[in-house]
Amino acid sequence: MQTVWQRVACLAVAAIASILMPACGGGGESGGSDSAVAPLSCDDSMKTAFKPDAQTTVALVKAFKKGDQILLSGTATATTPSAANDICLVKLLIGPGHAGPAGAPSTTPGIGVELWLPTTANWNKRLHVLGGAGMAGGPQATLTSVANAPTAAPWVVAGVEGAVAATTDTGHPAGNSSFLMKPDGTINTVGWSEFSERGIHEMTVKAKALAQAYYGTAARYTYWHGGSTGGRQGLKQAQLYPDDFNGIIASAPAINWTKFTATQLWAQIVIQRELGGVPFTTGQWNNVSMAAISACDVVGGMHLGYLLDPSTCTYDPTTDAAVLCTASGGTNATANCLTSAQAHAANKIWYGPTTDGSTPSPSIDNGLRTTLSPKQIWFGCARGGSIGATSVAHRRDSVRHGRAVPAGPNDRRIDLPQRQGQWGQWLEEPELRATRRCHRPGLRHGGRVVRPHQHRQPGPQQIP
Repeated sequence: MQTVWQRVACLAVAAIASILMPACGGGGESGGSDSAVAPLSCDDSMKTAFKPDAQTTVALVKAFKKGDQILLSGTATATTPSAANDICLVKLLIGPGHAGPAGAPSTTPGIGVELWLPTTANWNKRLHVLGGAGMAGGPQATLTSVANAPTAAPWVVAGVEGAVAATTDTGHPAGNSSFLMKPDGTINTVGWSEFSERGIHEMTVKAKALAQAYYGTAARYTYWHGGSTGGRQGLKQAQLYPDDFNGIIASAPAINWTKFTATQLWAQIVIQRELGGVPFTTGQWNNVSMAAISACDVVGGMHLGYLLDPSTCTYDPTTDAAVLCTASGGTNATANCLTSAQAHAANKIWYGPTTDGSTPSPSIDNGLRTTLSPKQIWFGCARGGSIGATSVAHRRDSVRHGRAVPAGPNDRRIDLPQRQGQWGQWLEEPELRATRRCHRPGLRHGGRVVRPHQHRQPGPQQIP
């Protein structure tokens, strides 16, 4: 079923060439010359007719008629989407992949790409390339299921918008980080490269080639639309391959991975170091979080129930008698009270990691300034915010499939600055951070890079 956001996404990309922020510079024409070769057909003949290079093979071609349910196997349900118009699905596999033991997440045949093509009559001469989320991954390389995208359903892009849609698994099917390490404990550099930038670039190049071969004429415009990881992917393409796109929407881009991903472990590290590995109960954390919100949400004499500006909140649970247990000098005799050690730990979690483990009084520095404080590695959570554990899963996935992972969140000896340096090396820092300034002329047609940021994105204070 098409969501409101997906319908809005189609309209947003249709207007991107005329709005907002300039990219790194100007550019030239987007389209190529018309093809002299007969256009391809949406059938198995494409498997031999489309050969853009030696590493690319057509794995599947399937035509969907208007009203057909979007399904490659299994039984349709009430929520199975249907084609709004006649469209063609093409699955590509782009090598060389990564050899290794069967069943290892790092072993893959290559980059999976799905392309959805409208009919020649319905094509608007545009490519609408869609980004991934989290660690990307997906069923693009399988023959039994289709891949959706966070920003828009690709079959809706093709069937309603009239653009060629493209998605990729960036070289691995799993939606977690298990592919990062090889079974022998070494780094899967091929997988990192495909995830960080090569998968997106190859998808875009092949999408342009297939569009020209299928329609007999080149696309006039190519647009990128992604959020979070998809936002980082868009910025990275603008930095490395500005000729690929005429416009980029990079929503809430997950940049600075080497810092914010490491920082997402901070709550777990504090709990291990400061509280002996005994976590807050749900009631305790809710208690201190609500106290922080109540102390900082007053506007015009009324409580809003949320923080209008977290950077101004200086709530300190170590001085709040209503939160502290009676044994710690407070007045709270319930099971949800905090000990002095827990109150200090809450301050540490909210402030974020520092090079020496110290945390200043929130009245002096609450950790959410516009720039990092001298000892601050990265920003913590807003006071009143929840304890994130996203990176615990990333690390656990890597530990399962490689022995070279350094001490994890349950190791009280963990040294975050040291680990951050190791992770920076692992994450190929220049590529996954996506923070370099552009050194190329810019997007085609003097295109634009749009960077909206929704505050519903998990951890917005960690992904600036």
